[in-house]
Amino acid sequence: MTNQEIFNLLADNEEKLFYASCADKNSSELKEAHKAAKIALETFAKVTGCHN
Repeated sequence: MTNQEIFNLLADNEEKLFYASCADKNSSELKEAHKAAKIALETFAKVTGCHN
């Protein structure tokens, strides 16, 4: 798996968690999961230089 493929996977998961947390605004678990996914995506992008 390439860095770009990993980045795309992280981006897809971040997007899904974003929309899930928007749909269920009362779920602190989804908000925290989205926050963690976003940090992982941003960190991976900085380290590898990958982007969309």
